[in-house]
Amino acid sequence: MPKWILLARKFFVYVVALDDAVRSVKKFRDRNPHSALKKYCSYVGQSIHDPDCRYRQHKQCRGKNISFSCICGAVKRPLTKNLSNRFVYKYGLSLRREVYEEFNPLKTRREAEDLEEALANALSRKDHAVWWG
Repeated sequence: MPKWILLARKFFVYVVALDDAVRSVKKFRDRNPHSALKKYCSYVGQSIHDPDCRYRQHKQCRGKNISFSCICGAVKRPLTKNLSNRFVYKYGLSLRREVYEEFNPLKTRREAEDLEEALANALSRKDHAVWWG
């Protein structure tokens, strides 16, 4: 793990509401075979960046000539590579703060990864077609 991640000391989980049009993507449907029966579509992630900064990365860090300045202070240098999940980039509508705010920040990457999976599974049981990981 890079040293700058170890120095971050804070980790976050977040949930993004996805547009229903994501259901038309075969890869999303394959992971969510009953997505047509679900009311909502969501993406669950975890990061060293706070949820607002990470959401901006998903929406802006795709394609060529990327230069993204972190707004949360987790990384001091401009980010220059693709950091976007394709579903959030194309279908992301907004953060669903009510789902994750009470859990943040977390102390370790392992806690964040475990909670990411737990939130994804919980949302799946609550009528959400979910992409995570």
